[in-house]
Amino acid sequence: MLITLMNEVLDRAKIEAGKLELESAPFDLRSILDDVLSLLSEKSRSKGVKLVVFVSDKVPEIIVGDPGRSRQIITNLVGNSVKVRGLPNLHSFRH
Repeated sequence: MLITLMNEVLDRAKIEAGKLELESAPFDLRSILDDVLSLLSEKSRSKGVKLVVFVSDKVPEIIVGDPGRSRQIITNLVGNSVKVRGLPNLHSFRH
């Protein structure tokens, strides 16, 4: 948790300085989503929140972008949703 906080502070400083570099690499978004949900599943269950993911079949299997930043953003969004229980259920169905 402390490392995550430190990385976020460093990222913010890089953004403000205009020095944040994004990677451009092919990656599997579904795999990242599955990993994030696995990571947060115990915490969500303890709060009565069911986490599942839906990825449209229109989303390509492999996309190009920054997999590390994508994972960070998705983890933050889902983690915050679990914390505040703003979204009681996130549904997932794979086509």
